[in-house]
Amino acid sequence: MKKKITLFLFVAAVALGLTGTAFAVPGYRDSFNANYGTSYSCLLCHVNPDPNSQPTTRNAFGAAWASAGHSIPMTLTLANADTDGDGATNGAEVAAGTYPANSNSTPAPATCTSFTYSAWGDCQSNNTQTRMIESSLPAGCTGGSPVTSQTCTYVPPTQTCTSFTYSAWGACQPNNTQTRTIASSSPPNCTGGPPDPLSQSCTYVPPTQTCTSFTYSDWGVCQSNNTQTRMVESSLPAACTGGSPVTSQTCTYVPPTQTCTSFTYSAWGACQQDNTQTRTVATSSPAGCAGGTPGPLSQSCTYVPPDQNLDMSIWIGKTLKVKIETRGYRVGDDEEDDDQESEREAIIALDREKPGDHESKDDYRREEGYLKISAWDPVNKVLEANLYGQNEEGRGRWSIPLPLQYISGTNLNFLCSAQVTGSEDDNDDVTYAFTARVRGTMKGGVLKGTFTTVGGYYAQSIKVSDAPERKDRTGHFRINGKVVPDSRVPTDLE
Repeated sequence: MKKKITLFLFVAAVALGLTGTAFAVPGYRDSFNANYGTSYSCLLCHVNPDPNSQPTTRNAFGAAWASAGHSIPMTLTLANADTDGDGATNGAEVAAGTYPANSNSTPAPATCTSFTYSAWGDCQSNNTQTRMIESSLPAGCTGGSPVTSQTCTYVPPTQTCTSFTYSAWGACQPNNTQTRTIASSSPPNCTGGPPDPLSQSCTYVPPTQTCTSFTYSDWGVCQSNNTQTRMVESSLPAACTGGSPVTSQTCTYVPPTQTCTSFTYSAWGACQQDNTQTRTVATSSPAGCAGGTPGPLSQSCTYVPPDQNLDMSIWIGKTLKVKIETRGYRVGDDEEDDDQESEREAIIALDREKPGDHESKDDYRREEGYLKISAWDPVNKVLEANLYGQNEEGRGRWSIPLPLQYISGTNLNFLCSAQVTGSEDDNDDVTYAFTARVRGTMKGGVLKGTFTTVGGYYAQSIKVSDAPERKDRTGHFRINGKVVPDSRVPTDLE
């Protein structure tokens, strides 16, 4: 009975092996793992990993191993076969622990350790040469450390030069020749070839020398810009040029002396007890002149003894609104270019008006101002006053002191004079003078009065730029005014 059962199981196993369907036999797997030191699951030989599933269909490797009688170790034929077609033999897959029936389970290629090469190539211009890998071991390996490049000494091929560039021609030499050199040639690294001439004839010109010694003419006359010049008459060495000759130096200009031909005067002084009065020369022209024949500086008059009890204090604090008219003339500049003329305004800053056609050097001006009397000096018989006017473009007021020197008369009808000499700035010198009649009346304790000049002039000397000469301006003016109440006096008068 025992023999019958055993025979039945053997026949059934053979029958299943022949059909490709069999139950998993863990003993085969375990023997395989023990022999090769692997840890395969049932997927080594079967499609289904569950050994208890029915049926257990073999994969391609399982079927091939079964056909080989489950030989351990594998037959050489089975070991060298590539059951899953992934390019790795069954033996290589088992050695790597991958599944020989699964094309997606492939062993990593081995690293190459041995190479055969092609011959070395030509040495290149970067001093390297290369070769190719023809084969490597072990079979199917990758990577490794092949030597495919090495250094070498590049030897350029020799070519004949066909094109040249040149330096500029050098300086002509005393032998009447000049040379040049080859700057570059092509193709690169070429040799030889027929360049153009590197030498040619020229005309040698000896170099010019710088002058080191000079002889001069006498110094010229000192000019108005305080310089004088001289000429170079000869220099050494012969035929030299340049150098540093001294042809100019500073000097002190002394203007030529001219005789005065025109004069302006101060106002006549007070009549003295000898029945004479005097005046002085205020300015003369042309500028810097001397001598000449001025008009009389003394004349007869009728002396009127002064009132010892004269009191002008009634005029203190009074303000007169005045009109000022001037007519000025520029002197000694007939040939002056108006575009280059630098002329200062007169001492009294006025708006220009031209009531008629005047000559180009005749300026008429008119404006309004205020004459304010501030004090009476009984010892010197002077009424202290200031004259005020409006600056140009209405920007504030100008003012000048105007001491009125009593000449004669009473405190309500008297003559007075004024003369002021000053400077607007470093470039201007100005003198102005006049004689005036002052009349007043008292009505109800209120002083009313008028102020009228009976002769007046001004003279101005102007320095233009850096020129030593000065420009002269002279003219006469007239002031008329009357006392106004305090309510009509501007509050900005000092």
